[in-house]
Amino acid sequence: MGHEVAKTITRHDGQRRVLLLKRSDGLFSYFEEQLIKSYDGTRCWTPVWPSEAPLCDSLETAAREARARIGRSGFSDLPHSERITQDHCF
Repeated sequence: MGHEVAKTITRHDGQRRVLLLKRSDGLFSYFEEQLIKSYDGTRCWTPVWPSEAPLCDSLETAAREARARIGRSGFSDLPHSERITQDHCF
């Protein structure tokens, strides 16, 4: 099942972000990531665990759920095209 990033909400310091996802079944969800320094010194995004996000009927509902669960402190809406683009590391 494929997911598409519909919107990114990034904390003002750029160290955490929430990716709002549109799923292939038409529902929306989200997950939070933090920017870390990996073992080789590069900076990359990694998921913040646990990630048990609900399935939502709209992008607006998913954003509201993410803000309620994660908190509003320091997050600002950024267009997807302006997000930080480091790779994920696991």
